[in-house]
Amino acid sequence: MASGAWGKHGSALVAIGVRGLSVLAGAVIAMFVGRFLGAEALGKYAIATQTGQLVSVIGLFGLDIAVVRQFSNARANGVRVSHKSLLLVSGIATACLVSSASLLIIFRQIIMANFSSWAVQNDIFLIVALIIIGRGGARFFGAFLRSQGSFNLGQSIEVLVVPLLTCLFCVLLLFEGAIDISMLLLANGIIGIGALLLGGVISFTKSGSTKPVFKADLPGLFASALPLWGVAIIGSISDWYALTVAASRIDLEAAGAFRVAAQVVMAMQVVSIAIFNLYTPKIATAFHKEDIEEVGKLARTATLTSAAFAIPISLILLVFSEAILSVFGSEFQSVAPVLQILVIGQFAFTLTGPSGLSMAMAGYERTNFLYNAIAILILLAVAPIAAESWGLEGLAVAISISILFKNVAAWIWLRFHLGINCLTGTVSEINQFR
Repeated sequence: MASGAWGKHGSALVAIGVRGLSVLAGAVIAMFVGRFLGAEALGKYAIATQTGQLVSVIGLFGLDIAVVRQFSNARANGVRVSHKSLLLVSGIATACLVSSASLLIIFRQIIMANFSSWAVQNDIFLIVALIIIGRGGARFFGAFLRSQGSFNLGQSIEVLVVPLLTCLFCVLLLFEGAIDISMLLLANGIIGIGALLLGGVISFTKSGSTKPVFKADLPGLFASALPLWGVAIIGSISDWYALTVAASRIDLEAAGAFRVAAQVVMAMQVVSIAIFNLYTPKIATAFHKEDIEEVGKLARTATLTSAAFAIPISLILLVFSEAILSVFGSEFQSVAPVLQILVIGQFAFTLTGPSGLSMAMAGYERTNFLYNAIAILILLAVAPIAAESWGLEGLAVAISISILFKNVAAWIWLRFHLGINCLTGTVSEINQFR
């Protein structure tokens, strides 16, 4: 019975473990920086890394998500993606990332003068460029591996390698008594390049040249990528924008404090993100096969599995918020209400299941993008006002509303347009494939 349970849920548990380790590694970095260098230094580190990750998402033009949708069709048909197709698409993705990083360096003076001189210092723009290329490349190859059934390996390349090795480097710096933000950021960038290369090598072992092979449909890939790109940007902007609003409307110490609260709530996000990402390629494959009943079952399993893990985690975070935050330093205990607000918002998001991702995998990327665009407009408009009026608590409320809106809207759309209920797994007769 135990082996049967593992066979059914083992992949989800490993996915949670991978995401959990990445969150733990990030939390350890935040703890070291917060304890030994303070909230302001943590704010600088967080904004620099989030800026790099945001630009990496922008630079990929949605290709990472598009390959999951298109290349999962190869697995559905029992063939491999051709070497040439993978080489071509990954080459385009790499060129886009390098171009984005180059533009950041070329226009760094303009950026600093008009936008973020307080966020990204001139001497670390080259480091941020490394982060853009490394994290973006790891994201792309991680997505490809997930599309080919290597779900947890892909997640490891994408989210675990960089924070884990950066955390170990942070520990080394601490033992040497020379912990420094610039050195830590440089290590983050170099390790990201290593993750890109590792992901690339493994990905090419998963492709093939022996016919029959799956060849990329570039027009279809880009047609799918652009709306998915918008969704990915919006998701990344939410994290980045929260930090920049905290820093600009309050101060860098507030950004560092908010980063700690957000880092802790990732213990909940790890559940929904890991499980939803695990089921996304499976849902895409089911849509390719036009097996709508399987789509409903997969969505229900993803939702209930996420909720089962999220309930105890959320209770612990709500009850012991101050004690947990004190681990990062006594100055962070004051953001306990912020943590509690973010926990409630994240739990509500979990209960709505992988609704937005399911819409995208069904081919309704533009509708999903519309809901995400509305959500980010709400955040862009409300967050600065909320931060100025109610501080970090107001910012947390604005973020929670924005995150919840887009998934609730997608859940309602799936229910009434495709007949899929992501919570119950039921499918009504109204469903019609396009």
